[in-house]
Amino acid sequence: MHTRNSAYQLHQDTTGTIRRDRLADLIVLDRNIFEVPLERVSKTEVLLTMVGGDIVYLSPQLVT
Repeated sequence: MHTRNSAYQLHQDTTGTIRRDRLADLIVLDRNIFEVPLERVSKTEVLLTMVGGDIVYLSPQLVT
């Protein structure tokens, strides 16, 4: 909701939601940092990073 409405206000048609025709800057983590004990948050690993809709990092854990 926050990103969609912000993109709408800024007249940015290609951002704000995650869809096939949108640009995306996002990361995928190996755990939900809101559900793990605070002392384990620092052990979180990034599995995937996207910038402008392109994958710029893919963890070896995801490569088969």
